[in-house]
Amino acid sequence: MLIAVGIHLLLLMFEVLVCDRIERGTHFWLLVFMPLFFVSPVSVAACVWGFRHDRSLEVIVMMYKN
Repeated sequence: MLIAVGIHLLLLMFEVLVCDRIERGTHFWLLVFMPLFFVSPVSVAACVWGFRHDRSLEVIVMMYKN
């Protein structure tokens, strides 16, 4: 559950930074996409952890839902 919360917070941060970048144009695009660079390895780790512990892989579904 903590992994899912972390992924959702990073996705929310990305969405907020994109909106801020579009409105003001103050951030570099690399900074805007930084949360997605962090969420990718976390999602892979969540998949590996889910397979090893026979857990549901709802984390990946939630990532692509947004």
